[in-house]
Amino acid sequence: MRFITESFLERTPCYHVLDDNGQTIPGSNFAQVSEEVAVKMYHDMVTLQTMDTILYEAQRQGRISFYVTTNGEEAINIASAAALAMDDIIFPQYREPGVLLWRGFTLQEFANQCFSNKYDNGKGRQMPAHYGSNKHNYVTVASTVATQIPHAVGAAYSLKMDKKDACAVTYFGDGGSSTGDFHAALNFAAVLEAPVIFICRNNGWAISTPTSDQFRSDGIVVKGQAYGVRSIRVDGNDALAIYSAVQAARQMAITEERPILIETLTYRVGHHSTSDDSTKYRPANEIERWRLARDPVARFRKWIERNGWWNTNAESELRSSLRQQILHAIQVAENEEKPPIKDMFSDVYDVPPSNLKEQEQWLRESIRKHPQEVILSECEEYKPGEGGGLVLGPSVLGQSSAFAEAVFPLRSVMVIETMANVGLLYFLFLVGVEMDITILKSVGKKAVSAAIAGMILPFMIGAAFSFILHRRYDNHMSQGTYILFLGVALSVTAFPVLARILAELKLINTELGRLALSAALINDVCAWILLAFAITLAENRTTSLASIWVLLSSAAFVAFCAYAVRPAASWIVKKTPEGESFSEFYISIILAGVMFSGVITDAIGTHSVFGAFVFGLAIPNGPLGVTLVEKLEDFVSGLLLPLFFAISGLKTNIGLVRGYCTWTILVIIIFLACIGKIAGTVIVAFFCQMPIREGVTFGLLMNAKGLVEMIVLNVGKDQKVFDDESFAIMVIITILMTAIIVPSITIIYKPSRGSTYYKRRTVQMPKPDGEFRILVCIHSPRNVPTMINFLEASNPTKKSPICVYVVHLVELSGRTSAMLIVHNSRKPDYPAINRTEAQSDHIINAFEIYEQHASFVSVQPLTAISPYSTMHEDICYLAEDKRVSLIIVPFHKQQTVDGGMEAANMGFRGINQNVLENAPCSVGILVDRNLSGSNRFSSNQVSHHVAILFFGGPDDREALCYGWRMLERPRISLTVMRFVPGKLVASGHTKKHSSIDMDEPRVLTVETDKDMQKQLDDKLIRDFRTSNGNDDSVSYVEKVVNNGEDTVAAIRTIVGIHDLFIVGRGQGMMSPLTAGITDWSECPEIGAIGDLLASSDFAATASVLVVQQYVEVESNREGMEITENTMQTNEEFIRVKTTFSTNIKGT
Repeated sequence: MRFITESFLERTPCYHVLDDNGQTIPGSNFAQVSEEVAVKMYHDMVTLQTMDTILYEAQRQGRISFYVTTNGEEAINIASAAALAMDDIIFPQYREPGVLLWRGFTLQEFANQCFSNKYDNGKGRQMPAHYGSNKHNYVTVASTVATQIPHAVGAAYSLKMDKKDACAVTYFGDGGSSTGDFHAALNFAAVLEAPVIFICRNNGWAISTPTSDQFRSDGIVVKGQAYGVRSIRVDGNDALAIYSAVQAARQMAITEERPILIETLTYRVGHHSTSDDSTKYRPANEIERWRLARDPVARFRKWIERNGWWNTNAESELRSSLRQQILHAIQVAENEEKPPIKDMFSDVYDVPPSNLKEQEQWLRESIRKHPQEVILSECEEYKPGEGGGLVLGPSVLGQSSAFAEAVFPLRSVMVIETMANVGLLYFLFLVGVEMDITILKSVGKKAVSAAIAGMILPFMIGAAFSFILHRRYDNHMSQGTYILFLGVALSVTAFPVLARILAELKLINTELGRLALSAALINDVCAWILLAFAITLAENRTTSLASIWVLLSSAAFVAFCAYAVRPAASWIVKKTPEGESFSEFYISIILAGVMFSGVITDAIGTHSVFGAFVFGLAIPNGPLGVTLVEKLEDFVSGLLLPLFFAISGLKTNIGLVRGYCTWTILVIIIFLACIGKIAGTVIVAFFCQMPIREGVTFGLLMNAKGLVEMIVLNVGKDQKVFDDESFAIMVIITILMTAIIVPSITIIYKPSRGSTYYKRRTVQMPKPDGEFRILVCIHSPRNVPTMINFLEASNPTKKSPICVYVVHLVELSGRTSAMLIVHNSRKPDYPAINRTEAQSDHIINAFEIYEQHASFVSVQPLTAISPYSTMHEDICYLAEDKRVSLIIVPFHKQQTVDGGMEAANMGFRGINQNVLENAPCSVGILVDRNLSGSNRFSSNQVSHHVAILFFGGPDDREALCYGWRMLERPRISLTVMRFVPGKLVASGHTKKHSSIDMDEPRVLTVETDKDMQKQLDDKLIRDFRTSNGNDDSVSYVEKVVNNGEDTVAAIRTIVGIHDLFIVGRGQGMMSPLTAGITDWSECPEIGAIGDLLASSDFAATASVLVVQQYVEVESNREGMEITENTMQTNEEFIRVKTTFSTNIKGT
């Protein structure tokens, strides 16, 4: 009896041709590669690497939903593809886009797939990076692991039966080899002798599971041997070895009709996908080692350079060109239309069944050709609600009685309508909770006049036409009630809709925007009062005495809410300790109170919505209101409220509008109501000395319609004020009046902000004395300690005091209260309206305390409320308006408990990128790791260490000047490490390069004058050393380096002993000293060195300030002339002109 041992005594050898330095191993046997093929292999490897970097960043910016990179595995992709024939059928997994790239799949096709536009081969049905191409014999990537492996065996067997001179090739990871599909496929392939090549990327990890936890065997290669499949193990980072092995495997698979297994040993340098953070389960130094020392792209480059097929100039041109091409492809893909609706219903049935046809018809009607997104965004679900209701109702599909009875039987409509009314109650309760009517006290006369004038004329027009419509439709309602309902419907302005229109048009923070919002709020309040009167008259048609009793009862209910409900809610707030959540019991009582209030006001004779709204107003501003909104808003707005719009659509029957005369009246009413509101506001604008163009724009804005109008119409229909025909007319009026607003304003009103001239836009100035103005941006209270400690280190003095403008950046969230912060002028003892304002109070208080205790510092708090996409405009406008020299913004990543870095909000990153691109002064991005400790720089006991890494260029000079300013503060030591090119770097040679930003539609090709830049660098360093030569707290070091690896090694020598690194961003500067570092940069907005220091993979624990110096741009005929001011310590002034030639991308 003899048992086979459980493991092999010797590991299977690994075939490789090149060592880590790109030199051929003596005695190695490999297939010869021509210069043309080798250069194309390297070209495609770099293309793949660059494409991965940019698309990964696109996902991080929220522009695509998912991405997976091939970082570290480029050689497997390209070298294997080069050894195969175009007729070979590829069955890929996630990480083989390089095979498709080699076969001719264009960068535009890659971008089209990732952005799912109409040119995507997959018709938008697959996640990004799930490529496929019938033209290139590349089967579409499947999300399920390893299912492609048996498919490849079947295809190979088919090729064998057809006697084709081709084979099937399947790629998979080491995790795929642990599936049943893998074992079944190997067994079938061996038995059937199928010409298939199995290429396994053994990168050591199945997502977060190491191979040691997957199997105990000697890798994957022995599994092939066990099934009788000829196998080989290859160095996956050696392009020559892979090319040779795959070429030989293909020859054997076709000529001998046998399967071949190739195990490639490699390492996944990047994360598994954008859904993964590999630093949580892999040591950072391990990733760093593979990234720098075992990069397959760098290894292959060294080999082709030794053969004389490649050089540094070709490298620079390639990377520059590729980046431009990929960015252009992305921009084109983003701007293309999405796949047509029919693609959602095709390719499954030859003849679609009736239910699919009905769905497609409904969807086509719902998604209109030019949807007005503003009114839909008041409640995002308005799009599938009101529009869908119109289509499903008697206006379109509901004309078929069979369809109506099948889809919306009477009993279902009653249930839906009940739910819709409940949703409306709670939505109006939330409106009341979020509305702060106390701000009406601070509204100016101009807004009040505009609101009144904008209501009176449309109301009068509605009153005039009410006589015609009342007689025409033989309405049994009293004339007065009809006038009220029709007048309110025509004169009301929807405040939430208007706010979103202003946000879309970027007018939210302009004088016109603030005036329009104030007027709309007054209009909204008046509309609710008039609606209450109209309902009272409609409910009590018999006697005027009954109407009076209803009004008195309603007033009593309002008083009860003000003097009973509000104190009770305040008692709940006081009883709940600060920082703790409110009891579910109290929340339930309040939610039940909403229904109870609706019942009471409905019984009184007003309407249930009035009770819910007033009950919401009784909830005090503060944490209780915020809690209620957070618990209810998504459920109410996302599920219940759309039913209200759907029911409104089901009630609308356009077919009942009779004849030419009715449509004529409709058009006249629309036109005159719009003109009346515009005329009223223009009159006010004239007396207030506003430009006529702004007055017309103001009037158009006040024509915004929305939820309030739909409530008025539905209540009017329920009260039989409007019959079916007039209801349909008014619904159409609502839609059309809103639809014309944004296009009209876009044509009429084109606001522009004038630029302010001032000299001191940088830290590096000829006269450093004088007030130093800084704009500090804050996202949350977490940023406050960091910024205060940093300002303390900035050394305010009597000769150069610091004026700090603190801007709390608040995203325009779409909630009423948030948008009112810009208008809110609360007294200090007033409670915060919501959590955002409470944060603002905390931030302001912290900086005011800092101002009181600091010398020579003045602080001015501000708040900027905008969508993230346009927030940079507010920052840049404030910077220019306040004549700021430096903008400080927080980095979008924050430190985790374990010392790593994670993204706090990807919207912050977009803000930073846009600020860097558009800032009117210098910009600093602060990466906080340890500055948020208590008073680090103000301590009198401990010395703190600042390091400046100086490579040269305007940004590095700006960084040095800021550090120079810090140096004057006691107990701060400064180390300046200047990096000098070594002998291996060609002396006197500066590369031409492109500095390209992910979101820039233009590419500036920068031709730098090396001698002039070096003179400026040397001059500043010389002055710095002369001025501080006798200062023991200053250390100056020069490091001679030849490449990026030497640079990283030099930086590592000072990591761990400094609190803060100050580095230049290096815009427009591309140095061989950072070669290799730039290629792996995840955050190009902070430069190669800043990204290295901020990376979780790097062992640094210090904070980082990345500085970009402002350069003044003056247009001329030749291109763009940039004037750069440089500071000298002896107050010399050097003005340097650097010519920038502009290359505008045609996108």
